[in-house]
Amino acid sequence: MNFPLKEGKDLTVEQIQKIMKYKELKFVYKNYKGVVAERHVVPKNIFYGGSDYHSGQGDKLFLSAYDLEKETTRHFLIEDIIEIL
Repeated sequence: MNFPLKEGKDLTVEQIQKIMKYKELKFVYKNYKGVVAERHVVPKNIFYGGSDYHSGQGDKLFLSAYDLEKETTRHFLIEDIIEIL
C-alpha cells in the first residue's frame, strides 16, 4: 500500500499516527549524502531533535527505527522520506 507524504514535507498528525501503527515499514529515503534507497524498518519512536548528520539545520522531526537490513537502530529525518511503500 503506497502512502504518499504530503507535498512540502510536513506530516500531519494522522500521517505520523499511521506510520507508528506499522509493525514493519518500507519506504524510499534520501540520506544526508543525497543517496536514495529503499529502507525496511521496525518503527520505534518519533522524536524532535538534532542529528550529527544534519548539523546546523536546527531541530527536526525524526523516525527512530530498527533497520532490518543493517540490523541496528537508525534515525531517519522525516522530511527525507520520499514515499512509504
